[in-house]
This record gives sequence, structure tokens and C-alpha cells, in this order.
Amino acid sequence: MWLTVTALLAGAAAAQDSEYDSQYSDTACSEGCPDEWIGDGMCDAACNVEACRFDGKDCFHDASGCWAAEDGKDYRGKVALTATGRTCQVWSEQIPWHHTKTTVNFPSSGLGGHNFCRNPDGEAGPWCYTLDYPDMRWELCDVGARSASCDGAAVAARADATKLGVNQFADGHVKELELSWFDVALPPSLAGIKIVLVPINGDADLFVSFDTPRPERDSSTWVEENVGVKQFILGRTNSYYCPPPATASSAAGCTLHLAVSGFEEGDFKLVVYNYTEGTAEGTGAAAWSCSPGCDETTLGNTQCDVACNTSACVWDQGDCGYTGEYAMEELCSVGCPVAWIDDGYCDEACYNAACRWDAEDCVNAPSGCADGCLPSWIDDAECDEVCNNEACGYDGMDCDARTDECYTDVNGTDYRGAASKTKSGLECQMWSHQAPQQHTKTHLNFIDAGLGGHNHCRNPAREELGPWCYTMSPGVRFELCQVPPPNVECGGRPSAARPEGVWEHYKALCPVDCAGMLGNGRCETRCNISSCAFDRGDCGVGLAMGAVLGGYVPKRSASDFTLMGVGISVGVLIGLLILRFVLAKKNSQELKLRGYTLEERAGMDGANDDI
Repeated sequence: MWLTVTALLAGAAAAQDSEYDSQYSDTACSEGCPDEWIGDGMCDAACNVEACRFDGKDCFHDASGCWAAEDGKDYRGKVALTATGRTCQVWSEQIPWHHTKTTVNFPSSGLGGHNFCRNPDGEAGPWCYTLDYPDMRWELCDVGARSASCDGAAVAARADATKLGVNQFADGHVKELELSWFDVALPPSLAGIKIVLVPINGDADLFVSFDTPRPERDSSTWVEENVGVKQFILGRTNSYYCPPPATASSAAGCTLHLAVSGFEEGDFKLVVYNYTEGTAEGTGAAAWSCSPGCDETTLGNTQCDVACNTSACVWDQGDCGYTGEYAMEELCSVGCPVAWIDDGYCDEACYNAACRWDAEDCVNAPSGCADGCLPSWIDDAECDEVCNNEACGYDGMDCDARTDECYTDVNGTDYRGAASKTKSGLECQMWSHQAPQQHTKTHLNFIDAGLGGHNHCRNPAREELGPWCYTMSPGVRFELCQVPPPNVECGGRPSAARPEGVWEHYKALCPVDCAGMLGNGRCETRCNISSCAFDRGDCGVGLAMGAVLGGYVPKRSASDFTLMGVGISVGVLIGLLILRFVLAKKNSQELKLRGYTLEERAGMDGANDDI
């Protein structure tokens, strides 16, 4: 760009290439690690190298290893082996084990682009996923003795919450994984609330609570982390709305605590409307939309909605071709800027056909099984609605698609059947939805109760006499379901609630996300197991070549293929020993014949024939 206008085109192109290389080297200490990533609060695997000073302090290389919490959740040391000596998997990697223990889901747990032992989810102590696939998914680590206190341990300063009024818009900015808190004073006359979070750039998440100031993902009452605009509605009739005050002096109202978490750095708008349930707009009630007739959940869906094309609605988040005063990026789908595609990171919002499946940032396959269903979500012990379909194998074992109606507990806490209507015939609401009934019975709060992206009857926490569900009828909050009686003969049936069945499941089935990678000429670690025919031969071993070329995909158990592999290996070994013996004998004969003419050799052969 500094060349004169009269420069030759070839010279200009060469100069521009040189300039690009110079800029890249000036802004990146290692391939894939821009300088702005160093010390940004997140451990980036590409920056966790000596040339990048191990990402500053982000990857804990200067941590003492001291820990004081009973379960070791505050451990930030560098032990990277399990108690049995297995090497730990890097937390930001999804190979060989897919998982959801990421910095996005557990931003304050010390995870990221390293393989040091941590405890993000309340296990008995620090642990890690192992590289021993598929035999050992995770193990506890030996990180030394617990300390009474850890003097000098760094404690991150927490910002004060911003005061926000009802029907007042807040414009904010959050960095990656940063939390921004808001307190909203709700007067006693308020009929209900409708919270709307509009991510302008990035894809911020919303955490909601009445009883936890400055909530975080694992301490909030409700979490809204879907892609795009977040919306949460709660009416005064709901028992969770404005809990009774602790003292009579605080009866004037209550405080709503909100947190906005940055998935990636970006801007956002936040508002809490005075919302009246069941009242149509235009009847004199207080407004609860950025513009009359605009459904804010459609902002940024890449389709122009004229009713939303106003400044208050962020110009339909650019869907109508105009952005006004906002600097918004071009989107290929809801919440996914084009710039996120092929950037080396797996972005949930970009894993769909419209965004070319994030250009293989999530997995080395040209497409996925369904829009939004990340490979890491299948068989992760959580039923995901977008994966709960035939193309994605009904989320592996997560949604209990292969289980029957049989259960043992008299209250049905272990019921994992498919009943989805109440005794009076009302249709059940999905457990992952918050409408028409708002609730706290989510997978995050009851991780072993078989909840998630389905509407099958369950009994989390054994609170009712049998399996039940929230209903789709606004006038009936919940009801018991019509299910068979318990049966003591059902013990030991594997399901998502019974992890003992998971490991045999992993060994016996080829992971769903391997389907598009088998036989592509590249050895994929996750698919290099017997149930995938060792990546259909891409990893150098497996079935007979004829069967592999013929498209055979094994459906037997891992033990069957293990025996087959042993048999083939023994056969190959015997063949190699015979070949070595033949070659050695031939070499010996050649040594004996050295120095003889051809005529003499012929005579020797004739003499040998007479013997």
C-alpha cells in the first residue's frame, strides 16, 4: 500500500505479500496466536508455548499448586497425570474424548488450552480426561496435600453491579468470558418481567437470579445460553418471582440480579420490561418490546423484519442491510459472524449448513448430522434438543432413546421411558424450555435426573410420588404421568443415568462424528478404535483390505474385533518369520556360490541334483 501508483503489478503483489508476512510475524509469537490473545484471561493452546511466554499468566505456569478447598476446586497447579499415571487430555481439545468441560461453560475453573488437573464440576478432587481412549474416560489426580490456607493466592477483583431500571436499556461491552453484573429494583406493583439480551457482536449469555448477587453460570437460578437473542419471562404468579422478603422492612419489593457473560468479546443491549402475562400489546399495558410488532428473538436471524428495523431494535441486527450507528459484522446464521468461520476455534453458532459447518473448525468432516449439534455434545451425558433426532442417533445414549418403560424405584426416580403425557392427557413441556412454565428443573441443576432436550416424564429429586412433567397448558403447571408400575427385575439397565453402561457403549459403537471421517486417508485418533475398524484402515490396521474397500462398517463388540485383530497380528507375524527364514537361506546359498563361474555353478547344481 506504500508503493507508488506507477509500480508494476507484479512488484506490488510481491510487496503486499512481504508486508503481510511482516505484519503476521509482528503480531504473532507463534502460528495461530496473535499478541492480543496473550494475557487476555483465557489459556489459549496456540499461545501455550515458550515463544509466547506460555500465554502470560493465563495457562498457570507460574502457579504455586497450593489449594485449600475441600474438593480441590481451587487447585491451579501443573500436575498433568492421573493417580494411575495416565496422561491428561488438553481441556480445550475434543480428542480423544468429547466433553462439555470448557472455559465457556466453566469460566472460573482454570480450564483452557492445557492438560493440568482441575475440578470444574464438584468431583471428589482435581481430575482430568485421559488419553487412554476408549478404556478410561477420566480419573482423579494426585495433586498433593490440601493446605489450611494459600497465602498470596491471587484473587480476581470483582466489579460492582450496575444499577438498571425497569424498561431502561443498558448498552454494554464484555470481553471473552468476562462477566458484567446488573441489579434491577423491582417495585411490588410490577406484574411480571421480560428480560431481553441482544448480542450486537459476539454471542453473550444471560444468567438470572433473585437470591444470588453477581451470579455466575454455576450459581444462578436460570441460564439462557442459546444462540442469538436471549429472552426470559417470569410472571408474579410464578413461585420463583420475587421470593418473600427475609424481613418486613424489605417488603417494598425485591432485587433481580443479572449477569452477562461474553462468549467472545462483543457489545450487547440489555433490558428488563414490565411484562403482563396474557395481555396483548396495544391495550394500554406497558410496552415490552423494542418496537411494536417486533419479536426480539428474531433479531439477527438473517431475514429482514420491517417491524424490527428501528434504532431501538438495533436495526433488526443488520438483517435489513442497515446498521446505523452500530458496527456489526456480516452474519451467515444467527449469532455467527462470517469472520468466525475457519478461525481455528469451534463456534457453536457457526456449526450449521449455512455457515459451512464452521469450515471443519469443530471436526475434520465436511458436514454435521444436524444444525447446531456439535460433535462434542453427542454422548456427553446431557440430552441436547438439537441432537435428539434420528440423523444424530438421538444424541447417543443421552436422551435414553434405547431404553424401555421398566424402572425399579417406587417413586420412579430411575424411570427413563418415553411417556410424554400426563394422566389427564396434557402434553408435556420440554425440560430444556422455560415456556409456558418457568422452572429450575434443568439438567444443570439435576445432572443425574435424566432431564434435558426432551419432554419425557421424570421425577428429579424424588419430589413427587411418581414420574411427572410440566405441561403445555398455561393453566396447569404440572401433573403426574401415566406410567407402568415399578419392576424389581429392571436393575442394572444401562442408561444416561447409569454411567456404568457408558463405557461398554463407547467400546461397542463407532462415535457418531466419525461417520464422515472413516476411510478419508487421514488417521483420526478418536476413530482409531476397533468399533470404527481403526478408522477404516486409515490408521494402518483393521479389517481385511477387501472388506474395507467394500464399505464394511463393523457392528460387533469391541472384544470381537480385539480377538480378530490379535488373530490377524499373529498371522502376519508368522508370515514375516517364514519370509525371514527363506531370505536367510537364500542369502546363505549366495555366499557359498561366490567366486565360482557360471559353468562351475551349473556343475554344482548338477551334482546337487544327483544327491
